[in-house]
Amino acid sequence: MPHRTVPHRIMWMLAVAWVAALFMLWPSLGLCAELKIGQKAPNFELPTIFGDSTYTSRDLFSQDTLTVLILWTSYCQDCWKALKSCHDLSEKVMDRGVRVIGINFDTERLATARGFIKGEKIDFVNLSDFHGSAVRAYRAESYDFSTFIVDKNGILKYVSYDHPPDIDRVILKKIEEMLGSEERTNEKKDEKKRSKEPEPDRDRKV
Repeated sequence: MPHRTVPHRIMWMLAVAWVAALFMLWPSLGLCAELKIGQKAPNFELPTIFGDSTYTSRDLFSQDTLTVLILWTSYCQDCWKALKSCHDLSEKVMDRGVRVIGINFDTERLATARGFIKGEKIDFVNLSDFHGSAVRAYRAESYDFSTFIVDKNGILKYVSYDHPPDIDRVILKKIEEMLGSEERTNEKKDEKKRSKEPEPDRDRKV
């Protein structure tokens, strides 16, 4: 029986169909692009890195004006420095309704991460994403250090898949910009409300 070759046109059509199918399955395969500002922050429920309690994203986001999420691993030496600078950031913003939360996604060096947190006395909450559910949801599994700022409605206000050397100053500047914008918005609302209130009749005699 003679061997039949598949026409190039049919091969091309099959390739196009395969690419189209892969594109349709892209979200379910967890291969979506990085998260963007304005999207809903993925939910999570994770224990602390020491296993003494559990936190849910819904509770965290609703309790504070802004929540800074830091996803990190202990495999990157520069990440240690970035995490230490975020400790300083946490102390600067805690009185302004901003909370810093770390999410460690080590699977083999959890003891190393715990030792670093204890040794450096990093006292903001660090959670353990040992199974990688949160880091996948935030599309950060390919990065050693990622930062997100989430408002109390669970909306992403800042996304960075990087750790600049001055990350604490970068994030602090973003926080100040966001808080300043919110304060100006509230002031305008108050002015509008006051403008609608009737003026007291000082000449009226009782």
